[in-house]
Amino acid sequence: MTTTACDDQFSAEPEPVHQPYDVAAILRKNIADLEKELQRQREQNAAATERLREQIERVTSEWERAENDVAAAPAVAVPAVPEEWREVLRECADDLAIELDQRYGDSRKYPSEQRKYEAEMQPVYRARSLLQSTGDKK
Repeated sequence: MTTTACDDQFSAEPEPVHQPYDVAAILRKNIADLEKELQRQREQNAAATERLREQIERVTSEWERAENDVAAAPAVAVPAVPEEWREVLRECADDLAIELDQRYGDSRKYPSEQRKYEAEMQPVYRARSLLQSTGDKK
């Protein structure tokens, strides 16, 4: 006589345990998974920071080029830099500043971390000085 899946459902024996339940091994695996995820997020964070920095550099160089073009051109009643560029530059600078403040947080009390923070904040300072030089108060 052959058995079907329905007959197997009503067996009185418990299912065999294939692996012993080891709390320490489960915790080690969970910690390893969390460390991998943390590393992945750090890499994403670094990539996002680099993209923000590149955007700020690109916008500031375009801005400076536009200001040079305007300075070389005859005087015309046109703003030196379009308002959209100011908004983009302000937003990029603010985003990068927030990200760096969160990344360095309390570690800025150490001189080496403060130097790294200041070095990475240079594009923000440059963008904000350009915004101030054009009379943008935000």
